[in-house]
Amino acid sequence: MQPISGTDVSALRMVMTAAGLWLMMTWTLGLAAMPRFVQQFLTSPRRWLLLPLLGGLSAVSMSLNMKSGLLLPVNLFGMLSYVEPALLFLLAVLVLKTPVQPSAYITYGLIWAGLLLLVANSWRGMQKSHHKQV
Repeated sequence: MQPISGTDVSALRMVMTAAGLWLMMTWTLGLAAMPRFVQQFLTSPRRWLLLPLLGGLSAVSMSLNMKSGLLLPVNLFGMLSYVEPALLFLLAVLVLKTPVQPSAYITYGLIWAGLLLLVANSWRGMQKSHHKQV
């Protein structure tokens, strides 16, 4: 099975599971027992129209991520996979002014420390291989 089609099958299984849980929750609890954001979503046609667009955007980004994994060197792709969530955190805090719990700063501080160690290790490896060639 090709990697892209395997991802499609996984995504389809997740969608079917989520839809089943959603229907079961709606039938057993009713709309009044749902959280407020769920009630707003269910009663707003505009939000229903955005859902397929967000799904398409997610599918395109996942597909591009899979294709870039095939084109980039493994170590660079792995490093970018670690850097992306940390950069999204900085964007949320600095640009979008998202309130953050103090524990999140500790967690992301440890993530950044790990990334710095990863970059330093890669840099040392590049320097050693460069000196061996010279």
